[in-house]
Amino acid sequence: MLTLCDTLKGLYTLGVNAANKSVKVSLEFIQTAYENAVKATTDANNATKDAIEATKDIRELEATVQENEETRENFYSSSQAMVQGWSNDELKRKEAENARVEVEKQRVEAEKERATSETTRKEAENTRIASENERIEAEKIRKANEETRQKQEETRQTNSATAVRNAEKATERLNALSDHRDEIRDGYWWRWDEETEEWYNTGEIAKGNVMFATFEVDPATAILTMYTDEEYTGANFTLDENGVLSVEI
Repeated sequence: MLTLCDTLKGLYTLGVNAANKSVKVSLEFIQTAYENAVKATTDANNATKDAIEATKDIRELEATVQENEETRENFYSSSQAMVQGWSNDELKRKEAENARVEVEKQRVEAEKERATSETTRKEAENTRIASENERIEAEKIRKANEETRQKQEETRQTNSATAVRNAEKATERLNALSDHRDEIRDGYWWRWDEETEEWYNTGEIAKGNVMFATFEVDPATAILTMYTDEEYTGANFTLDENGVLSVEI
């Protein structure tokens, strides 16, 4: 509860002067003027008793008091208008501040969404880069495998061609040997010499049936097969890993 004020000393109100400029008016001044007016009225009444000529001065003094009262009322109205204006300005300021706070909240939310979107974009970019690196590595492996496959295919074709050529050579040799099978001459076995291309006497006495080996080559597999009778006791043939056919006597 506020303390009741019993004096206007030190109290002020706001108003405007004749030039429409804001001024501070002491309520003590108004009180003093009012009290002076009252005193002047009292003095005037007393003077009326002393002289009729003072009537004009008293009326003028009353007019002055009335004017001062109107001035005080004008000052009060002006101060009230100024206070109302200040209240209106403060209300507008608060509304503007609330609007600014709302805009700032929206900006913060938008920044959060932007940051989240940026994080998602970076993660997606990292995933894309990782996938691209995996693709590149897979492509390198594929190329390396393809090169290995091509080399193996070339090697296989080369080996296959070499095997076929060796088989063909072996077949030609076997055919040549087949055309020059061991013969019985004068009771002895005669054999064809591949190097000298001449017949020579083996010194073996010929007896029994004439037995010899036959050969067959599979063109698809280049496998050489030798066929002999059960009682065959002639030369043996061997084929080494290089496809060279040898005769063991």
